[in-house]
Amino acid sequence: MLIETYGKTIGYLIGVSSRAEKRVNRFLSSNANSVLSSFFSPKSVLVVGASDKRGKFGNQVIRNLKAIKYPGRIFPVHLSGKSILGVKAYKDIRSLPQVPELAVVLCSPEDTVRVIKGCVSLGVKAIMVQCSGFSEVGVAGAKYEEQLLDAIKGTETRIIGPNTTGLTDLHSKFTTQILPLRVRKPGSIAFLAQSGGLSGGLGWWETASCRFSKIIAPGNACDLKEHDILSYFGDDPETSVITVFLKTVRESAMLDNLPEVTKKKPTIVYCADKYWVQRLEQSGAMVASTYQELFGYAKIFALTQAPLKGTNIALLSPSSGPIAIAVNALNENGLKLAKLSQQSIERLRNAGIFRAENPVDLWPPRMLSGAEMYDKYRTAIDTFTKDENVDGIVLLYESFKEIHFDLRKMLKNIEKLHSKPIIVASIQLENNLTKEVMKNADEFNIPLYLDDIYGAIRALKAYYDGKRTKSLG
Repeated sequence: MLIETYGKTIGYLIGVSSRAEKRVNRFLSSNANSVLSSFFSPKSVLVVGASDKRGKFGNQVIRNLKAIKYPGRIFPVHLSGKSILGVKAYKDIRSLPQVPELAVVLCSPEDTVRVIKGCVSLGVKAIMVQCSGFSEVGVAGAKYEEQLLDAIKGTETRIIGPNTTGLTDLHSKFTTQILPLRVRKPGSIAFLAQSGGLSGGLGWWETASCRFSKIIAPGNACDLKEHDILSYFGDDPETSVITVFLKTVRESAMLDNLPEVTKKKPTIVYCADKYWVQRLEQSGAMVASTYQELFGYAKIFALTQAPLKGTNIALLSPSSGPIAIAVNALNENGLKLAKLSQQSIERLRNAGIFRAENPVDLWPPRMLSGAEMYDKYRTAIDTFTKDENVDGIVLLYESFKEIHFDLRKMLKNIEKLHSKPIIVASIQLENNLTKEVMKNADEFNIPLYLDDIYGAIRALKAYYDGKRTKSLG
C-alpha cells in the first residue's frame, strides 16, 4: 500500500513506517497510556528553540502557556538566556535545575536530532517534535526521522511528531500549540486530527458550541501513533466523546484497535479518503459525511444524557418553512413525527396555539409580542417533555427582536427539560440574537445547530443509532 500525502504518492515512507513500528513496539498499550499522561498533563515543560520575538513559534508556545494559565514550571532554552515573557530562560539544557517531564523541540532537523540525544541523556521521557523538514518533504527528511528513532531506541523516551503544531489539554491547562490559542471552557470532546491547521481550531469551534477536553495533531507520528492516542482517549476520564479527522488511514493498528475504543466511548470519524469509510464503520466508528458533521454528531453525544428511546420526534417552530425542512429531514433519516396525546393537544390549544398537532406551528401570535411567544414556547416544550408518545424534541428557533424573549428564563422554567433529548436548530436569527442564543444553549447543555436544520436531524439520528447499538451490545 502506498501513502498519499498532499496529493503525492511517496512509497519510501512505507519503509520508514514499517521499521518505525518494529522499533516502537517496546511497550504494551498501558505503557503508552502512561507516557501520554506526560504529554497532556506534565508538571514541567522544556521549550527548546524558545524565542523572545513575537510571532516566532518558540515565542507563541510560551505565550499560549501563560494565556491558558499553565500551573507547572516552564523552562525556555535559547542562546541568549534572556527571560521570555517574564519566564527565566536557560542557554542550554545542561543548565536546567531539574529534569523536565516533557520537552518541546522547535529546531532545524539537524539540530533536533542533537537535542533529542541530549534530552534522552538528561532523562526526559516525553518529547514533542514540533518542527518540519522530515519525511513529509521527501527522502532527505525521512533520514532525519530515522535518526530520531535511533536516538530513542532502547530507551523509555517516546516522541510525538515531528511536523506537528502541538496539543492542548483544557482540563490540565496545558498546551504546546504553536498557533495562537483560543482559550475555551473545558468540555468532554477529544479531537485527533491529521492536520495541524484544523487542530488549531482557529475560532469557529465557539460558533459550533463544542467544548473540548484534549486536542492533538500527531504530525508524522514516527513513534507514538494514532492508535496509541485513541487508546489513551478511550481511557481518559475527562473525555466522553472522541472525534477524529483523517486524511487517510496510515496504519492498520488503528483499525485493529478501534473496536476496543468504540466499545468504551462514541468515536466519530471524518475521513477525506473515502476508500476507508467501510473499514472504519466495520471497526465500530460512526463515520461523518462532512467535516462539520463530525462536530455536529459530537456535541449531541457530549451534551445529551437522556436516551432517545424511540424515533418519535416532536417539532416546534414559529414558521411553517423550517417545519417543512425538518419533516423532510426526519423522513430521510428514519425518524418520524410523534402523535401527541389528546391531553397534549388540548393543553396546546388552551394556550392559544392554533396548530396544536405535531408539528406545532406557533404562528400567528395575536400580536408581535415576546411575552406571548415566551408563553407558547414554554407551554409547548413542557407539554412535549410530559407526553409519553414523544421520544425527542427539536426546537426550530427563528426569532427577531419584536418577538424575542428571555430564552434563558424559559428554559429554566421547564420542569423536565432534560428528561428527553432536546436540540435547538436555529434559522435566520438576527445577528444581535445569535450570541445570546449560543450562550443560553451552552448554559443548559443543549446542542445548538446554527442555520443547520438538516444537520441537527442527522445528529439526532446518529445519537439514536449510537445509543441503541450500545444498549443492544
